[in-house]
Amino acid sequence: MTVGGNDLFQRLQQEMFVSSTTTVKKDMSTALDTYQDKLTSLMTEIRKVNPKAPLFLYSIYNPVYVYFANVSLISQSVADYNEAAKKTAQADGHAYFVDINHDLSDGQYNTKAKRAKLVKQNKNVNGQGLNLARYNDVMSEQHKNSNIYISNDDHFHPNHKGYGIMTNHLYKV
Repeated sequence: MTVGGNDLFQRLQQEMFVSSTTTVKKDMSTALDTYQDKLTSLMTEIRKVNPKAPLFLYSIYNPVYVYFANVSLISQSVADYNEAAKKTAQADGHAYFVDINHDLSDGQYNTKAKRAKLVKQNKNVNGQGLNLARYNDVMSEQHKNSNIYISNDDHFHPNHKGYGIMTNHLYKV
């Protein structure tokens, strides 16, 4: 199962351009609570049908990391959602957490040195200082830093290589 990525990124798109850090933190905390409630509800419904079926819950990843490596709001929110999902899977007893976050988020920037170079290249986009014009410009470009595991059509869903990474992680778990 993949659960919550669309909801998280819709919320982040709304929050990314809010100037008040306090408001953003409060809104993201509320969104995380809602995600946790919905995930728990979903797992409860599945368990009513089959209490012991093995479930594999994929982590959420940051599909725009290569464009906005310095926007900590995105990476932190992904990490928070993944921690909640991991705890939910562990509590279930028959569910397994499949962590694809860093492989899909980082793409070809899979070493510390490559990520540091990417962060340096993205230095003009810091913290929550991203504005709508900059976001739209970057996302509409055929950007040289596009993630080799994410579709260039929507910059969100995995491409063939990305699904291969997901499959490999599933087999390992």
